[in-house]
Amino acid sequence: MLESRIEKKIVKALLEEGFHSVKVGEGGWPDRFVIIGSGFHLWLEVKQPGGKLTKAQARRIPWMKDLGESVFVVESVEEALRLTVAFANRHRTLL
Repeated sequence: MLESRIEKKIVKALLEEGFHSVKVGEGGWPDRFVIIGSGFHLWLEVKQPGGKLTKAQARRIPWMKDLGESVFVVESVEEALRLTVAFANRHRTLL
């Protein structure tokens, strides 16, 4: 399945769970900035199964993680939801 189709399904599933996401669209940045709430967010880079990061993504994602950003590379709706819900649950308990 094409990355764009996976991403579209992820966006719909996230909305159904109450999460909003913003398409970034600038080269090398992860595809989606997901707003968790209460000041928390994460980034999702969507790849088709077995897809590889671009050279720019392979440089940017580690740099973002070094800055403390939470960045996940996902290949399915289920993976994106599982990671987002787990992240949200973990951070909501800190409030």
